[in-house]
Amino acid sequence: MSTDSAHARNTDPGTSHAAAASVQDQSLLRQAILQVLREHGRMTDHVLWEEHIRPLSDDPRSAVHCVDSGCRGRRNELVELGYVRDSGYLDAGKTNREAIMWEATPERFILRQRSFQTNRAAVEREIRAATIVAEIYSVLVAHGLPSRP
Repeated sequence: MSTDSAHARNTDPGTSHAAAASVQDQSLLRQAILQVLREHGRMTDHVLWEEHIRPLSDDPRSAVHCVDSGCRGRRNELVELGYVRDSGYLDAGKTNREAIMWEATPERFILRQRSFQTNRAAVEREIRAATIVAEIYSVLVAHGLPSRP
């Protein structure tokens, strides 16, 4: 996982820049979330936050600081990266509303997914290149230019 922090656009107000500067390295939170899911198994975002991440965040000595929505956002990034997945289980919890239980993706599936994503990216590049060639050919034909030298 990469090391990254929050950023503000040049056009954002000063408060956005101050907020971005105050956000800790987001990869630390992603690593903490992944470690919790690997050690404790599947759980909902609520349980992840309340029982595991919030105590870390409340500890002034901890390098991990966030709010519950930040925890959900970093967990979602882990889903997009392939490190965390929907377990297929739901839990109603205290609110009696069903919520997805998330789990760490087993390493063997992460490697397989990475290989698929690499192959998919290569195919997408080839399709983009073929599309560009087709567009150039269309322009040449539309202008009556010879299609072959």
